[in-house]
Amino acid sequence: MTLVAIVLAAGNGERFKHDLHKLRATLSGRPVLDWSLSSALRSSVDEVIMAVSDDDFGDIVDDVTLRLADEQPGRVLPTITTVEVTDAASGQSRSIQAALERAKSGGHTSAVIGLGDQPLTGDRAWSLVAVAEGPIAMASFS
Repeated sequence: MTLVAIVLAAGNGERFKHDLHKLRATLSGRPVLDWSLSSALRSSVDEVIMAVSDDDFGDIVDDVTLRLADEQPGRVLPTITTVEVTDAASGQSRSIQAALERAKSGGHTSAVIGLGDQPLTGDRAWSLVAVAEGPIAMASFS
């Protein structure tokens, strides 16, 4: 079994009333997306697929991979693949579909899906959902 983490980052953030994209907004000195992507990379996945639209967030991806490489010398991080979602305005389902198509073509048999704008979902939550039994599992937070 190979496992992929899917990070949904294709939305426009229309409800976030600011000039800056909501995934670029900072939380404790780091972009919101940085937190989510870092957690996905620290979890027990083989690859991270990030569904994006107009912005591929390449600068954030670079910063995250460099920081994690420094924090965990010798650890090989999962590959990060971006999938461009051309019709992201049609909703999250299109982003999920595009990312799952990429996961399937990459030979993955299981996927954990998370949102780029949920910065406090830690790597433990990603990992626990990944190993949960059954066809569908969901994290709950108390």
